Amino acid sequence: MPAKPLSSYQMKKYAALWNKYGGKPFEFDQAQHLLNLNENNLLVLLHRLKQKGWLTTKQHPKNTRKTVYSLLSPNDAVKAIVK
Repeated sequence: MPAKPLSSYQMKKYAALWNKYGGKPFEFDQAQHLLNLNENNLLVLLHRLKQKGWLTTKQHPKNTRKTVYSLLSPNDAVKAIVK
């Protein structure tokens, strides 16, 4: 899926996540702690990042009630936007 441009707010939050986790998987509570967002705002942010192609999700291998998130690298996202 081609990535779409992010708003400046989304880009700031994406950059904070990328600086901490890079391409490594992370969980909701880790992102919430890092970004200092309430649950609803973080859910919306993660949904928008996924919708725009900057984030992928998969089910947690040990706890099916949790989701594991991974970021697309900035280089790959920008390349996908300009295609």
